Amino acid sequence: MFYATVFNLQQMEGAPEPTQRAYAWNPQDRAEQILRASGARILHDQGDRAYYSPVTDEIHLPAREQFKDSAAFYGTALHEAGHCRVTRAD
Repeated sequence: MFYATVFNLQQMEGAPEPTQRAYAWNPQDRAEQILRASGARILHDQGDRAYYSPVTDEIHLPAREQFKDSAAFYGTALHEAGHCRVTRAD
């Protein structure tokens, strides 16, 4: 076991200001590609929760519009996709 002390950026003197990360690719497009390649069945049939059902091997999510932004949607969808056991391609 090892321990680490973690500081918030605001607690550090002389730390560089955070910058917006630049990607050579579009994160939303890449997330969509990953979800499609996973073969996961994704249903937008939940009002206020997201979950993976191992019985049906499906991801259940609220509608995309219910997420505060695309990062929140894809973060949740990719998290649930991590539980899936499917590897089929449509």
